[in-house]
Amino acid sequence: MESNDFYLRVTPLKAVLGTNFYDEMEVYHNKSTTTSTNGTSIPKPKKFINLLPNRGAIISKIMNLQQGAIISSWIDRKDIGQTDNVYYTTENNPYNFKLLLRGSKDGFSSSTFHSKVKKCRSTVTLFKLKNHDDFFIGGYNPDEWDAPYWPKFKHNGNAFLFSFSSDGSTNNNNQRDEIQPENVITDKQGRIARIKKDEEKFALNLWRSTGPSFGKFDILMQTGGIRLKHNSYVPNVIPLQDGENYKIEEYEVFEVTQKVDDSGGEKDRETNDVVVEIHE
Repeated sequence: MESNDFYLRVTPLKAVLGTNFYDEMEVYHNKSTTTSTNGTSIPKPKKFINLLPNRGAIISKIMNLQQGAIISSWIDRKDIGQTDNVYYTTENNPYNFKLLLRGSKDGFSSSTFHSKVKKCRSTVTLFKLKNHDDFFIGGYNPDEWDAPYWPKFKHNGNAFLFSFSSDGSTNNNNQRDEIQPENVITDKQGRIARIKKDEEKFALNLWRSTGPSFGKFDILMQTGGIRLKHNSYVPNVIPLQDGENYKIEEYEVFEVTQKVDDSGGEKDRETNDVVVEIHE
């Protein structure tokens, strides 16, 4: 692999491979050429190896690793002034995000959503809207998207909505402003809305004809679009007009699971392999 190819193909994977391993690969690559008798550089024979992404890897077209760590911090309620309220970093994020559904690949129908997701507990849904490249929105459901009777509102006190802006701006009412060490992630890049106490029984909105929907129509996904109405979650963190319909450009649903130690292994290792070309 030429130097330009290495930096073009491998450098974008640095966050996935981990800094230490990437640095070792870079050193190895720089030493992986030989010199012929006429002084030209000859690459050593090629070999392919499979590299597993680090434990913080999130395979998403919408959010990055840092935003995933912020969402994980919100799941553990680090935004509401607990004693241990230091946000997770990309290195110590305790959760795996397993992709269950991607709209551009699997489709945007409610039937697809329910067939792939409804029995999974603890999911994060992300929405990227058409003509709105400056932010994305989403929600967290600690429960299943399933019920014995339809339609039904489902009670939950730990569900929340969120938004992330591309420029990092926020005016969230519950934004924490205390000084943090440089290597600690805070929610400066995102905004969170938690369910009102007296609206917890309306936290999740389950209809066979809709995709993931929250509150009394705070977010309602249907027929490739979403409708918004600020009602059950506070503060209002979605920078769009209430009552309007918006087309979805992309959406993803992830199952959130606790990471296991090395002795326990990880799920779906095969599907998350990253193939990197090196020289020997």
